[in-house]
Amino acid sequence: MTSQTTYLHPDQIFDGDALRKAYVAVKSGSITGILDTLPAGFTAQTLHGTLSPGYLDLQVNGGGDALLNNTPTLQTMQTMAAAHRRFGTVGVMPTIITDAPEVLEHAADAALLLHRPRDGGRGRGAVGQRDDEAVRRKNLRRALGKLLG
Repeated sequence: MTSQTTYLHPDQIFDGDALRKAYVAVKSGSITGILDTLPAGFTAQTLHGTLSPGYLDLQVNGGGDALLNNTPTLQTMQTMAAAHRRFGTVGVMPTIITDAPEVLEHAADAALLLHRPRDGGRGRGAVGQRDDEAVRRKNLRRALGKLLG
């Protein structure tokens, strides 16, 4: 079954350079084009507001009444991401404000849970070898130890 193209017509679009009036073509959940005119024979769904790309926040210490330093867990990271998502943020880099090594370790463990491979906890290393989670944790702890001196 082929997916049909849906057309959207927001009040304005920020295309990365300027605000403009245009249509957006969407197919299979992805934007496939920004069009000045709607193709003949098609209709568009009106959207009120400005359509813009999502934002990446590369330093997020907290959100949604959760602070990663206070509770360095997977749930805290998910709470933070959800809180920022309401404002157009599509990705966050959870960060720890300078703290004890144990806090960093707990946050690293939570991040590993968040990014656990879906093939039973095993993933490919940089040179193609198989790593298990214990090896990845050991390597992460070693790297954190070097950072902390």
